[in-house]
Amino acid sequence: MTFIRFLMIYEYVILIYFLVISVVYLVLSVLAYFKIRNYLINSKADNFEENYYTGLYKPVSILIPAYNEEVSIVDSVKSVLSLNYPEFEVIVINDGSTDKTFEVLKNHFEMVELVLDKEYRESKPEIESIWTSKTDKIMVVNKLNGGKASALNIGVHVSRYPLVCNIDSDSILDRNALMIIAKPFTKDSRVVAAGGIIRVANS
Repeated sequence: MTFIRFLMIYEYVILIYFLVISVVYLVLSVLAYFKIRNYLINSKADNFEENYYTGLYKPVSILIPAYNEEVSIVDSVKSVLSLNYPEFEVIVINDGSTDKTFEVLKNHFEMVELVLDKEYRESKPEIESIWTSKTDKIMVVNKLNGGKASALNIGVHVSRYPLVCNIDSDSILDRNALMIIAKPFTKDSRVVAAGGIIRVANS
């Protein structure tokens, strides 16, 4: 009789366990639905440009460190220039390339050299020259080779805008990427960085 009673109690315990698990899964599914719905709504780029002009969005400096990228650098920069964002600048940091990375940029974007005063040159001796385009919102900084971190530091130094976006020279961004990734900065003043999803692009 005791064994039968034990089996009955065990069955009730198992039944209660599965009921609790089912309720928990149901609650999590409902919460996930609302979270996913909010995410999809917030991820849309609709009317982002209109919101920008109300002061919700800040201009962005896009930094592209480059080392020996003469084959792909022009296409990469043209891709970035086509992004859907009201105000941004593109800064290519030529990190001591030994090929024609700078020459192809200079010829394609009609670059002209900026005059740097003596004090500025002495404060940043790694910078060899700074060029700006006559046709597009792009700047090229020629510097001594120092690696990606050094190139990014120089890019931040010469950037003009409050938000800074770093991408590789062979990256391709979704047209609305800046619109979407800038949104967290408008929702919470504690946000200091945001990242995107990276996927392999074939063909």
